[in-house]
Amino acid sequence: PTVAAELSSGRPNACNLCHLDQTLEWTAKHLNSWYGTPEVELSTDQKTISAGVLWALTGDAGQRVLAAIGMGREPARQASGDDWMVPFLASLLEDPYDAVRYCAGRSLRKIAAFKDLAYDHVAPPEERAGVARRVLQTWVAQPRRDSSTHAATLTDREGKLQEDVFERLRQLRDNTELNLAE
Repeated sequence: PTVAAELSSGRPNACNLCHLDQTLEWTAKHLNSWYGTPEVELSTDQKTISAGVLWALTGDAGQRVLAAIGMGREPARQASGDDWMVPFLASLLEDPYDAVRYCAGRSLRKIAAFKDLAYDHVAPPEERAGVARRVLQTWVAQPRRDSSTHAATLTDREGKLQEDVFERLRQLRDNTELNLAE
């Protein structure tokens, strides 16, 4: 995997599909250190915000579905933790693509507090929005450990979501229509 290949193709790299909480800069530095892979020019967001967050909020439908799937994979949850994932998965519950919504719901159910989540990915939009709001309310009410290591996942030291950055990134979502073959 290389960050350059990701940037040119738009497809997520293997490193960040497990280390969802890490930035593309983190990946580029490790690949450079281990394999001599040339570092690439990155935007401020790519240097400071985790690749998983960027895929979930700004990505095209393919990136969003891969982020949703990744957040449910046990190796990724072990490598990245899952306490920060809930707001991003909740957002994906309202995605325009059925496949993204389905995968987000499935991944949310892997998180203990949401294992019994009642969610229908093809329900009417207002019903899906209600579930997303309840998921986010549950997450906000949960105590979290010190999240200083998760600044890249848009959480502050108290584990609260940086809502202004979250919304800014959501506004940048790539809405290019894709045919997601399942």
